Amino acid sequence: VLFIATIFVLSVFLTVSATADDFTPAAHTATADLQPEWSQPNIPVNYAVEICNDPGSADSIDEIRIYETEGYSITSVENKTGWYKAPFNPVKKHYQFTALNDTYFIDPGECTIFYFGAITPEEEICNLKWKFETRDVNDLWRFLYAYTSVDGTEPSLVKTVTGPQMLNGENVPCPNGPAEGEECWISYETNIDVSVEDEGFCEPPSGLDWCEISYRLDGSSPITIIYVELDGNQTWSYDFNFDEDSVHELNITCVDRAGNKLEDIEVFRVDGTEPETTKTISDPKKIFEGVEWIDSITEITLSAVDPDPTEEGC
Repeated sequence: VLFIATIFVLSVFLTVSATADDFTPAAHTATADLQPEWSQPNIPVNYAVEICNDPGSADSIDEIRIYETEGYSITSVENKTGWYKAPFNPVKKHYQFTALNDTYFIDPGECTIFYFGAITPEEEICNLKWKFETRDVNDLWRFLYAYTSVDGTEPSLVKTVTGPQMLNGENVPCPNGPAEGEECWISYETNIDVSVEDEGFCEPPSGLDWCEISYRLDGSSPITIIYVELDGNQTWSYDFNFDEDSVHELNITCVDRAGNKLEDIEVFRVDGTEPETTKTISDPKKIFEGVEWIDSITEITLSAVDPDPTEEGC
């Protein structure tokens, strides 16, 4: 009976010891922020990963690992002052940094940035997982993850022209603006509405970074109508009018957060100057108290001229 009791107590002790080891809490909590989150396909990109040690951590971080991610090819990893960079580990597929002394430790509440370059995948792809690892001074490791996506599709543009309009000066409308080599004749009352939407393989796509609408007046330097930072918004709209005669080369440019660029250039010829009409009355005629009296044989001639104050054919 004593022998059986001894075995039972030993078994309980071993079980409790193993459980305690399995649930030893990590002495630090860390996060990894990898930028840029979005990029175009098959291009070299310089990445920055910010490793932060949570303010509530008990220990400092003295070692990190950057793992190669499937689909990306790491081309370079920058050296970092105060950290030893080990050669690439071809078995574990990672680069390892070790702090040279406690001056360079990532203490609780602190962050440190590491830089590396990589070639992005050849195709559009969403939410690829990057793995990083941190070790604290008590040799406890933590896995960290960040995600990047590849977007190769430029934003789309819909332009709507409402009000007086003629394509190439003929009695044909140009409701979506002119094509390449054409001109859309408009007046001051004509409204141009611009609607831009980001597109891509991922749902949602990367989002718009910025848009600018500008124009050149008779070949002059660009004049900005609006420039707007869009912070990842999926859509953007704006409408405007031109208020001066002459040839306007309109440029609409939008870039999404992956760097895909939409550029639309069209020519609008603006004419807001009314024609000048001259009336000529031949004899016989008589003007009495502001009223013109004529005979049945009197000739009335109307002459109209469309002024061109800019001398640009508007």
